[in-house]
Amino acid sequence: MALGKKYTNSVDNPMGGGKIEGVFTFDVTGDTFTGTATATGMGDAPITEGKISGDQITFVIKASSPMGDMTSKIQATVHADKISGTMDMGMGPPMPFEATLAE
Repeated sequence: MALGKKYTNSVDNPMGGGKIEGVFTFDVTGDTFTGTATATGMGDAPITEGKISGDQITFVIKASSPMGDMTSKIQATVHADKISGTMDMGMGPPMPFEATLAE
């Protein structure tokens, strides 16, 4: 599967209080990518270290939040109309997530 350009997602807030809504925008070059992650209450954060291996992707998001700087490590599988995997935000176990292709 080819990685699309833009995905929308929703994950449980690790601090409680509902969901965090977000958008991943990817700029793919061969088997690597960069981009931007936008999330409720956190604004834009760069996507770095993006790697593609078959239908598997990994990337890192470094964001500033009201709680301080956070680094999230993502491992996911690319499907026809979504990506799904885990997001390790460094607080507790990695959280499952799914993002739907928007473009």
